[in-house]
Amino acid sequence: MVLDKLTNLKAYSKLIPKTDEILAAIEKVRAGEFTGSRLDIDGDSIFLLNQEYETFDREGRQLEAHRKYIDLQAVIKGEEYIGWSELEGLTLASEEYSKGDIAFYNEEPKIYIPMTEGAFALFFPQDAHMPCIKMGDSRKVQKVVVKIAVDLA
Repeated sequence: MVLDKLTNLKAYSKLIPKTDEILAAIEKVRAGEFTGSRLDIDGDSIFLLNQEYETFDREGRQLEAHRKYIDLQAVIKGEEYIGWSELEGLTLASEEYSKGDIAFYNEEPKIYIPMTEGAFALFFPQDAHMPCIKMGDSRKVQKVVVKIAVDLA
């Protein structure tokens, strides 16, 4: 897992391909030039998901992990916690790798990471994460999730 500010994203260009294109896509969302739900950067290899939602209580949420894609999650507006645990040793609750790229786990996160406007986190296949958790009261969040195919990184 990596946690940093979007202004430092280019420093991770050896881990993340096409950082200039990713930053340009995020800026389109931030500027209101793109309001759709999915923006392709490099087809199914790199794409951006634009999300708006109200944050949730921790109760009833589950850790998730992905095999095919690295998640770059960046908060555009609002704030939330994202729970994190290493995948090793977690108990599988359900798996949807055949239909999609997600599995869910029973345990609670080891830590909760505060994500504020302009912050990003990278979650690799070994990182289980629980996004969308409220900090205090439930608030509206706009976030982008850039999916980066593992075989590109």
